[in-house]
Amino acid sequence: MTPDGQCPFYVYEEDSSHLSIKCQQSSSFWSFIDFDLTSISSTDSIEALWTINPLQEQNSRIRSTILICIHWNIWKCRNAKIFRHEDEANLQISR
Repeated sequence: MTPDGQCPFYVYEEDSSHLSIKCQQSSSFWSFIDFDLTSISSTDSIEALWTINPLQEQNSRIRSTILICIHWNIWKCRNAKIFRHEDEANLQISR
């Protein structure tokens, strides 16, 4: 988080749910990789991703691995913005 607790991309309070699914930057990335997160309400947390299974993957180990990799790349994008002042494109994040 930034020292003031705000999202580095938009003027919102940053928490794990905001960073992972509610931030416009992360929402753009989810759309880019063709994941529909419309079934997650504004009050849901990131744990909802494991419940709603946007991957439609039945193997829980594969599903968890992919979701964790996606979150890791969203986190790296956030850190690039804060520490290097770089805005990474969705294609760069997906690599």
